[in-house]
Amino acid sequence: LGILLFVLIVNACIGYFEEAKAESAHDALKTTLALRYRVRRNSELVEVESAELVPSDVIVLRIGDIIPADARLLGLGVGEEETTGKLKVDQSSLTGESLPVGRQRG
Repeated sequence: LGILLFVLIVNACIGYFEEAKAESAHDALKTTLALRYRVRRNSELVEVESAELVPSDVIVLRIGDIIPADARLLGLGVGEEETTGKLKVDQSSLTGESLPVGRQRG
């Protein structure tokens, strides 16, 4: 009976410490992966977290960025120059469509 009680207590302690370690790793990963976006506010380019976006923000995306909100496409370009390229968006998580969908201004 004493051995069984000892094993149960040791198991509970190990479980507690492992869960605390996993929670700490989760918090560190959340901080590291916090999505930040470049937005144009009052003619200035600033970097904000996705939770800080407001309806009047103009989001400046880079290749590979995740689009953080519903948005209207104002233009395509590299730097300050506008281009006539095509934007393709992966909407598979929303629609289930496996192929990227083309987007236009407006």
